[in-house]
Amino acid sequence: MYNMKLFFWLCFPFFFLVGNENKNPPSENQEPKTDTLASVDHQLSQPNRIPPDFNREVRSILENTCISCHGVDSQKGGLRLDTLDFALLGGDSGPALVPSNVRESILLERIHLPSDDDEAMPPKDGPLSTHQKEILGRWVATGANWPKGVQLAEISDQGLALRIKSYDKKLRSIHAYPSSISLKTEKDFNSIVLVATYSDDVTRDVTFESKAWVEDSSIVEFKDRILTPKKDGKTKLIVQFQNQKIEVPINVEGSSTPRPVSFKLDVMPVFMKAGCNTGSCHGSARGQDRFMLSLFGYDPEGDHYRITREQGTRRINLAIPEESMLVEKAIGTVPHTGGKLFSHGSDHWKTLVGWLKDGAQKDPK
Repeated sequence: MYNMKLFFWLCFPFFFLVGNENKNPPSENQEPKTDTLASVDHQLSQPNRIPPDFNREVRSILENTCISCHGVDSQKGGLRLDTLDFALLGGDSGPALVPSNVRESILLERIHLPSDDDEAMPPKDGPLSTHQKEILGRWVATGANWPKGVQLAEISDQGLALRIKSYDKKLRSIHAYPSSISLKTEKDFNSIVLVATYSDDVTRDVTFESKAWVEDSSIVEFKDRILTPKKDGKTKLIVQFQNQKIEVPINVEGSSTPRPVSFKLDVMPVFMKAGCNTGSCHGSARGQDRFMLSLFGYDPEGDHYRITREQGTRRINLAIPEESMLVEKAIGTVPHTGGKLFSHGSDHWKTLVGWLKDGAQKDPK
């Protein structure tokens, strides 16, 4: 017994040291977040700092590295960075952008984190370069200028290369398509495409590089580049790219007039967007799970018949539209080989349920 106690007291210090060695102490080279931003703030607080050009320097960094996770389609951490308002609002951790305040801008904190940190930005393709970090830091420190009407959109490396190449070209004209917009029911919506023509006759889509705003926002709402009616009246969408500006007339009539859900214009696009009528699903030659749709919706008449009249298991329930098999399989309430396609209450769900509530009618000829 005495020997066992002696062995324990002799070996205990050894086990203690080994246990401490196995822990992962903070790296001596890893600076605390506050110290890192304090250093950046000190560097950028020097007088006579020149603000970076938003369109040529800041925009390319944000669109190429940030918007894929923090844009219209995806908001990681509840954060959007595609407009100034969203950047100022911030996400789950607070405001991403605080003009003239480097230490309080979470965007700068995250881009200076070590690449192995779970909160480091951007998470893909490694950290930003030192030059890119300096540009964003200088942008915030000098007031974070964000031109009116600018909404950012994700851009690929190839698209960015084409944009940079256009900087040395002379812009000849810009054209908007459509050239005028008419909204005639409460559910109508529209958007535009802006095309730039250069002196060498090369054209380029500059929709998401342009500034755009509505002259009278009480008549239409302009959100995420989509125009929707508010009340009857006339106004203009003003679009500017570089030093050229054009106006697109907008006419709103019947802004309170309901529009029934169209099978061809509303329901069929849901099947397309959800992937229901692709060759690997119900659009295959034999369909899937005893249900077939025309490939990519080439036969809407036949699709309507198969959904509403085909013998066997009925896929729709007009008495309780929300409990239709067509709806419940899509949202994953009942087993579905294709899995969950969209959520309850989403725009796709509202379209299908709305069509069923209207009686699952075909479009009038």
